[in-house]
Amino acid sequence: MISFQAACRIVLRHLPSPASSYLDLVDAAGKCLLGDVFSSSDSPAFDRSVMDGFAVRSRDTAAAPVVLRRVGFVAAGKAWRRPLRAGECVSIATGAKLPAGADAVVKKENARLTPDGRVEIFRSVPRGLDVDIRGCDYRKDSLLLKQGARLNAPRLALLASQGYDAVRVRRSPHAALLTTGDEVVSPGRIRRDGRIWDATRPMVLAALKEMGIPVADLGHARDLESSLEKKIRRGLTRDILIVTGGVSVGERDLLPEVLRHAGVRCLFHRVAIRPGKPLWFGRRGHCLVFGLPGNPVASLITFSLFVRPAIACMLGEGPFYRFREGILTKDVYNKEDRLSFLPGRLLFRGGSGRIVPLAFRGSADLFHTRLADCFFMVPPRRAQKKGSKILYFMI
Repeated sequence: MISFQAACRIVLRHLPSPASSYLDLVDAAGKCLLGDVFSSSDSPAFDRSVMDGFAVRSRDTAAAPVVLRRVGFVAAGKAWRRPLRAGECVSIATGAKLPAGADAVVKKENARLTPDGRVEIFRSVPRGLDVDIRGCDYRKDSLLLKQGARLNAPRLALLASQGYDAVRVRRSPHAALLTTGDEVVSPGRIRRDGRIWDATRPMVLAALKEMGIPVADLGHARDLESSLEKKIRRGLTRDILIVTGGVSVGERDLLPEVLRHAGVRCLFHRVAIRPGKPLWFGRRGHCLVFGLPGNPVASLITFSLFVRPAIACMLGEGPFYRFREGILTKDVYNKEDRLSFLPGRLLFRGGSGRIVPLAFRGSADLFHTRLADCFFMVPPRRAQKKGSKILYFMI
């Protein structure tokens, strides 16, 4: 049995190199960038007007009020055909390219069209007024986004503004899930005496779905080596194989031996935590294998502590440790000789998280866990007093 911290380090050390996908921008939403991205041009790529008005040579307005010849109109997306001459101006739309020779824009409120089609300018304007100068945001080859940046809507828009229609991102790892145990029956089926409905499978599938992870549902395997091995070999073709149950020390806990026969190298088995002690972790080739305890709350905690952080790191969303700090609202005592994770409700008062401990009867207690939105950490054989700071993770 190893410590929680040692187990985390082992998982982190054995994460595979990131796989990549080249996706259209919209399909890349929510993904993490693989590789830095640089600008393909200056931004803006030309001097442009920031409002509707009249493009002028600023020196022509120095003696305002003045009357200038209006020689045309520049729409957004169009370019004026020749340099602006002394005494001339053009009507210009927001975002349109400034004509050569022009260096300022007079907004419509400070001018008027005369009956003969000329423009009266009421106020003088300085050079550069209401103009975005080429490259004022950034220059060509500037770093736009660093590797690992999560591609949200504004970042995708930035890439699109530089002509990118696709981008290289970290590929989501593909997972497989297998539940085991002769005592387990799928929900909706008749439950014979002594059996239980499977709460773990829908829980883990839902957790993977929330993360956007493609998952192959391998169904349920009986406590027979032949049944386990066939499904496990299918799961080993994925990036992550999650198996629940069969990892403790009972006569029917066959998973460690079946995994060994399938060529999976065991990296650790049993962690000094409660619940979740039987956790098994190994790797074959690129595939990470997690053997989670069969009891649903123990599966939830070990999934949250090990599987979810491993997936997050593979997606570029690290770091591995994702604990937050909160304040206990009641005294808590951990009589066990293992690090314990207990359910709590999270309240926010004055900007700080306050943890309300819940009743808890162990690794199968879904009834009290239904009220929890976090689990908090209590060191072995330690009393944590009301008001003390503790670490917790969200579920």
